[in-house]
Amino acid sequence: MEHLLREILLNIIVNILETRPNLGCRTLVNRHLCKIVPPLVRELEEWLVAVRLKASQLLYSLILNAETHITHHLEKILDGMYRASGDEDQRVVRNVSCQHTVYILVLEENLK
Repeated sequence: MEHLLREILLNIIVNILETRPNLGCRTLVNRHLCKIVPPLVRELEEWLVAVRLKASQLLYSLILNAETHITHHLEKILDGMYRASGDEDQRVVRNVSCQHTVYILVLEENLK
C-alpha cells in the first residue's frame, strides 16, 4: 500500500514538473509574493463561497509559481490552509488539501 502511494505521488510530481511555469512568471510571483499572500489568506476566510473557492485555486497556482520561495510566508499560508480545510464547501477543502501535497512534493524535488 505504501509503495503504491509513493508511486502515485511520484507520478503527480512528474506531471507538475513537466508543466512548470516559465521563468518570467516565477520571477514575477516571487517579487510580489509578500504583497499577495496576506490578502489571499484573508480571502480564504471570506463569507462568500465563490471568493473562498477562487482564493483556494489562486493559492494553488501561487505555490506552483513561487516554489521554494513560499517558505518565507509559510506560517501565514499554513494557518490559512488549516482554517480553510474546515470549510463547509468541499471544493475549497479539496483545493487546500491538494496544495499541501503539491507544496511538499515541490519542496522535496528542489531539495534533491
